[in-house]
Amino acid sequence: MGLFSVDYQNVPGQCVYAQGGLKFRADEKALKQYFTPILSYVSLSDLIGEAVFWKILPTNLAVYIFPFILHYKGILFAIITAVVVFLIAEIYHLFFYNRLLNYLVFFLGNPLPELILYAVFLVIFILSGSLEPWQ
Repeated sequence: MGLFSVDYQNVPGQCVYAQGGLKFRADEKALKQYFTPILSYVSLSDLIGEAVFWKILPTNLAVYIFPFILHYKGILFAIITAVVVFLIAEIYHLFFYNRLLNYLVFFLGNPLPELILYAVFLVIFILSGSLEPWQ
């Protein structure tokens, strides 16, 4: 079991559901046939785990850039920028894979770093007086 390893549920003849909700259109048997050349080096649960974390890359980018843009440029620009970055990352990650970047997503995809980032920006917004109209 590797770092990216996740539990998955096989529905024979239909699909594989990975922990986190990602659905593969092939069942475990078909995935094992397709990935036979590399399964001696990496387990199927590791490959599925890497796919799960790679899939959340666009969402993570949008979540992490939003408070920075919000603080410096305002709400409308922050929303537009987050959506544009999400769409660009969504297209990019369909064509390219970077394992080093996936390690970063593995760390940043957890709720704790996101919670810390948003808590820090909440304090920044309160101290700068940016939340006064909301009170």
